[in-house]
Amino acid sequence: MSDTYQLFNLATMSGVFPGTRTMVYQRVRLRLLRDEQVTAWARLLWYDDPPSCVVEVEERVDGGDVQMTPLLRIPDPGGAGFGSTLREALAAAGWQMLACGSCAHWQPLAAALTSERLATGACDQRGAVEEFPPLLAVQSLLALSCRQWQPGAGQIQTQASSPVVEIAPMPKRAERESDER
Repeated sequence: MSDTYQLFNLATMSGVFPGTRTMVYQRVRLRLLRDEQVTAWARLLWYDDPPSCVVEVEERVDGGDVQMTPLLRIPDPGGAGFGSTLREALAAAGWQMLACGSCAHWQPLAAALTSERLATGACDQRGAVEEFPPLLAVQSLLALSCRQWQPGAGQIQTQASSPVVEIAPMPKRAERESDER
């Protein structure tokens, strides 16, 4: 058992704790390590009290119904090391994340975070970052994989001395229209 994550054991209920419900989650695609043909969707549920991230894997049950099964919990998930902690925890549970943060082409940006406080980076397969507007060139480590995805560490070290830069989310069309009225 690691200090940075906890695997769920539904037989003994270890790792399962009563807590508050959350409506804040993100979806990522996972691939089974022992059989690369098997993929599944997972939800990352974000909790505030106590701060944690719970990963649930989607499973198909009899009749085609979908059931979400808790897989692991990462206490205090904030910070730049979340991506590596998530990859390590998923690997311990037998899964690999199919997202930008686990791709060999994804290069983290120095101290740039999304509004959810997740690390951001740019894909070196898309050409120079200067060719794109900043909001289109920057991807969260949880952005869904593309056709060019290749397994990799996705963790090339960047300069840690620069101040943290938060990138504002792109305004939605409905928000822009309400501002114009």
